[in-house]
Amino acid sequence: MSRVLLCYARNNALTYDAHAPLSILTLGTFLECAGIAVDYFDERIDALSDFRRALSRRPALVGFSVMGGYQIRASARLARLARDACPSARIVWGGYFPTVLPDVVLQAGYADVVVTGEGEETLLDLARLNASAPLNDLRGVAFAQADGTIRRSAPREPPDIESLPFPYQGGARDMLRRHLTRTSIREAVGFEVSRGCPHRCPFCYSPDFHQGLRVKSPAKVASELEALRQLGVQDIDIYDDTLFGGERASLPDYLERLRASGMTWIANFRAEHVDPDTLESMAAAGCRWLYFGLEAADDARRSRMKPGLRTSQVEAAVRCLAASGIGTVYSVIFGAPTDGAPDELARCLEFVDHLHAMHPEAEIQIQSFVPLPSTALFTMAVERGFSPPTTPAAWARHDHFRIRNPWLDDPALGRKLYLWSFLAFRYRRHLSRLPWSLVAYPLHRLATWRFRSRRFEAGFEPHVFDVFDAVTGWCDAARFLVASRRTARTPSPPPDPPSEFVTSRND
Repeated sequence: MSRVLLCYARNNALTYDAHAPLSILTLGTFLECAGIAVDYFDERIDALSDFRRALSRRPALVGFSVMGGYQIRASARLARLARDACPSARIVWGGYFPTVLPDVVLQAGYADVVVTGEGEETLLDLARLNASAPLNDLRGVAFAQADGTIRRSAPREPPDIESLPFPYQGGARDMLRRHLTRTSIREAVGFEVSRGCPHRCPFCYSPDFHQGLRVKSPAKVASELEALRQLGVQDIDIYDDTLFGGERASLPDYLERLRASGMTWIANFRAEHVDPDTLESMAAAGCRWLYFGLEAADDARRSRMKPGLRTSQVEAAVRCLAASGIGTVYSVIFGAPTDGAPDELARCLEFVDHLHAMHPEAEIQIQSFVPLPSTALFTMAVERGFSPPTTPAAWARHDHFRIRNPWLDDPALGRKLYLWSFLAFRYRRHLSRLPWSLVAYPLHRLATWRFRSRRFEAGFEPHVFDVFDAVTGWCDAARFLVASRRTARTPSPPPDPPSEFVTSRND
């Protein structure tokens, strides 16, 4: 039987958000339902000895789910270790970053094959393929040819999510249980009702990556919620770009299924869909947090960043949310290339003040604008002086924490506001627990003062993060150096995976 090892590398220097990795669990369950033996490795909760042990089983394929940023660096280290310990395995990367920049991944030697787009069916084809077999006829992949050139095959149609199996079964169920029994901070369990988004915001990767919107039926959602409940899940994070794919007509039906499950949940929602009755129904169905991308301070800017959303709708939504008691996060983007006017910072801060005055209990995140390849604003950013990274190491530093936008008077202001707004407005939920609070609370008070007094000219806080990031990098490098010098133990062969997989739960 073919064996596959699926890996989720650390996606952040911090570990407060170590949720169960739905991406590799969905892929792995799809493979297991087709008779492929799958092992899972989550670097955030597993030791490197577990990784070496899994490699000692000689998987034919080692796969990595890689979104971008920090996870590029972490995945690259694991991939090198896998190549040294198991030279016969085919190394495969998938996810957003490899999909849009397969040349960068392949030329660096991080992978033998890149899966482009959603990967269930493509990964199954690769798992069934002999390691030495040619890839010329496979759809949805990129690979290096004999002459060194990179070939990207024709895209594959994304899967019908209605027919996909319930993701938390087999080995994935065991991984979920390990996350649920952790004694450290736990996040809500990931759950998807839809893939893709009906909107095409010019800064977002989702529309092109997912190639359209697909939504599970209410019956399938109800069946999967019951399966989660039986596994002991009490709190879920609905990963939809827009809750239930933005299907307003079906909203009552989905909410009734959630209410019947008895679970609490968090989700992304649209401000123009908010009204008192809807929020009342959502609260009754177990909603405890909602995330809103407001993106800009006024209609002129918002029309370029968040088409279809007007200031009057934002104002009405915030008033309803403040009265509802539902936890709320508002996101505002600073530093987009559509702006750059001298009053941009003042308008952004006035808007943040206004949001805070209307809804003091809400969290507010000022997102530093990060140009993402394949999006419309990436091209505009390059035209305004942005120099795209050229190496994997540079792409690994391409994130909210480190971005510099050359069209701003202070190119680093976006990253500073990102850190300061997190410390000022999101401290209570994310950083108020010991031992984080010992360092974070003084920084929280300082960040709050900065927003009140408008003192953004300088600040040591970003340098604290840079030092922390550097130390984390050195410690990781040392761990991997030690791991690479150890000889992997050879455990007894693992048992065959259970055969009673449920390939679809839509009864």
